[in-house]
Amino acid sequence: MTSEKLGLCLASALNCVLLLLLFFKSNTKFGTYKYLMISYTIIEFLYSCIGYSTSAGAHSTNTTYVVFRMYNGPNRGVAPVFILQYCTAIFVLLLVLAIHFIYRYFAVCNTKLLYLFKGHRIAYWILGAVEVGIFESSLKYLFLGENSAATENLRQEFMEKYGLTMEQICYNGPIYYICDKDNQCRRDPYIWAVSIFIQASCFGCLLLMSIFGYLTYTRLNTSYINLSVHTCQIQHQLLTALLIQAGIPIIFMYIPIAVLFTSPMFGIGFGVYENITMVCLAIYPPLDQLATICIDCSKIRSGANLNDFGVGKSLTD
Repeated sequence: MTSEKLGLCLASALNCVLLLLLFFKSNTKFGTYKYLMISYTIIEFLYSCIGYSTSAGAHSTNTTYVVFRMYNGPNRGVAPVFILQYCTAIFVLLLVLAIHFIYRYFAVCNTKLLYLFKGHRIAYWILGAVEVGIFESSLKYLFLGENSAATENLRQEFMEKYGLTMEQICYNGPIYYICDKDNQCRRDPYIWAVSIFIQASCFGCLLLMSIFGYLTYTRLNTSYINLSVHTCQIQHQLLTALLIQAGIPIIFMYIPIAVLFTSPMFGIGFGVYENITMVCLAIYPPLDQLATICIDCSKIRSGANLNDFGVGKSLTD
């Protein structure tokens, strides 16, 4: 909860700085990428707000993981919606980040395809990401919600670790192994199918980001021939920005989410230490925004034109 408060405070301040730079300091040649950056910045800020309002924790055992929050209301059927809005924000953020890398690839390697981001088309990409995020969360609500097996599995854990009864919280998450009193366990095929689909969707975003990031990096890294010293320096900035902006989400989003989602599948539970995942997710937005301000905005202010790089005319920075 402390990390959520800190993340929101830092994200609010850095968002204001970044949006001011994008609106008033960005070069006119920055093009459509400016609006993609603005959209991503706003989504990150909303993500921080939702994370703070949800104040969710995480817990895992060797059979299940859950994302939970305090709840004492009368309608437990509606209660998980507060958790699922946070999950939706995470899905949308991952998708928009992948779109960010797709745009960079088009701008550097195949400018003919940039028409897909021109004008109102960029709104379709963002709205598409939101729709997919809502769909993923709907699956979690329908198939990975509270059930008696998971509740009984977690009852003693929550009392020992948090001093809470299961009636004091609401949660969402799959129970991979449903065990009886004789310790005979079975797998629910629907829970496994939905969980694997959601995991594949998340890491499909990582695959897209990795592929397009690698192709962009390769193209930029082989564009130094016959360039001036100044142009080479700016080219080096592009490469550094690409590496940092790929590394931060991998370290602070994808790896923690992978541990949370998959460890119970292999009979591994991290208990209360799974809350490290929530801390990483809370501090990701300000770290990402700080990296953007320090690296990208130095190029925004320079107004460098990628015509000089031989890698297209629509992306400038």
